[in-house]
Amino acid sequence: MKIKILIAIFIAFLTGCTEEKGTNSNSPLAVDTLSFASDIMPIFEAHCIECHGELWPDGDYDMTSYDMVINSGLHAPNVIPGKPDSSYLIHVISPDDTTGHDGPYPQTTVIEPIYTWIDQGALNN
Repeated sequence: MKIKILIAIFIAFLTGCTEEKGTNSNSPLAVDTLSFASDIMPIFEAHCIECHGELWPDGDYDMTSYDMVINSGLHAPNVIPGKPDSSYLIHVISPDDTTGHDGPYPQTTVIEPIYTWIDQGALNN
C-alpha cells in the first residue's frame, strides 16, 4: 500500500514538473507576458519619445508606435523577437553602448522590462 502511495506522489510530482515556466499561474516561477501597450510603450514615452518622436526623430528612429519601434531608423529591424542580445534597441539603450547614441541611458530597472519583452517575442499586445 505504501508503495502505491509513493508511486502516486512521484507521478504527481513528475506531472507538475512538466509545465513550462510561465504557464502555471499558481507557480512562484510564473512570468507574466509583458504588454507592449501597457508595459513597454509607457517606458518609451517617458524616456525616448522626446528625441525619437514623430516630427524629427533622431537617427530617423521614431518610437511612437510598435511598427515604428521595430522598423524605423537606420538600423531596422531594431528588435529581433526572442533575441534581446541581438536586438539593436538593447545595445543602444545599454550603458555599455558603442553605437554612438548620445541620449541619456536609462537605468537597469528600465532596461530589464524591455529586454524581457523582446525575450518573450516582442509581441504587439
